[in-house]
Amino acid sequence: MNIYSFGAVASSIASHSLQTVSAARFASGLLFPFWLAMLMILGAELFTGNCLIVISVLNKDASVCKMLKNCFVVYAGNFAGAVTIAAVCAYSGEFSYTAFHQMFLFWSLIIH
Repeated sequence: MNIYSFGAVASSIASHSLQTVSAARFASGLLFPFWLAMLMILGAELFTGNCLIVISVLNKDASVCKMLKNCFVVYAGNFAGAVTIAAVCAYSGEFSYTAFHQMFLFWSLIIH
C-alpha cells in the first residue's frame, strides 16, 4: 500500500470535518507535509523520482528497456495502491456525515 496515500486521506478527513474553508486549508497544510516527510524518512520513492532514470539513459548508464520496465513496475504498483486506498475510503464510510460527526464529538470531548 502507498504510505503517501495516508497523508492524502488524513488531509481530506481533517478538511472535510471542518466548517470554515480557512481552517480546512490550514489543517490540510499541516497534515500532508507530515506524511511527505514520513515518506522521505522511510526511504520510499515517488513515481516522479523514478522518471529521472532518463538521465542515466542519456549518460548510457542504463538501457531504455530497463528504464521502461522500471517505470512500468513503479507506476503499476502506485496505481494498485491508489485503487486500494480509494476502495478503502469509499467502502469504509470515511466521507459519511455520521462518521465525521462522531469523530468531531469524540475530539471535542477530549479537548474540553
